[in-house]
Amino acid sequence: MSNNKKGFTLVEILMVVVLLSLLFGLAAPAVGKLSKKIKQRSLNHKVEIIEKAGIAWGQDNKALLRNEANCNVEPTPPIYYDCYKISIEELFNEDYLDDDANDKKIINPVTEKDFVALKNKCQVYVYKKNNRVYAQFGNDTCSDAFK
Repeated sequence: MSNNKKGFTLVEILMVVVLLSLLFGLAAPAVGKLSKKIKQRSLNHKVEIIEKAGIAWGQDNKALLRNEANCNVEPTPPIYYDCYKISIEELFNEDYLDDDANDKKIINPVTEKDFVALKNKCQVYVYKKNNRVYAQFGNDTCSDAFK
């Protein structure tokens, strides 16, 4: 009679479990960092879309751009341009921004807060500089979405 044993011993199974847990322990922090980077890139992309909508609005409404003392887009040294503050809600209402098909809102993926839910708080500075229209997302006007 031959002594052929099939299967694994308890020690072999424990070694596999220990190795797998070590690999998971090393991989989990890397995946977490990658996830945060992806969320930040998504936020940057959404802010870029909002700024482009602001530029489009500004090109269509150049007559509304006027000199406002509180529209300082280059703080050092303070330089004021002919500008207008428009809320994200207004950009939606005037069809310069489209709702996300899935959730009908613009969410900061880092904080999970909705820009649109903050209504008129989140604004875009639209300004003219050298007869060109620029837009800058007003992080200062929308600080609640970034906390």
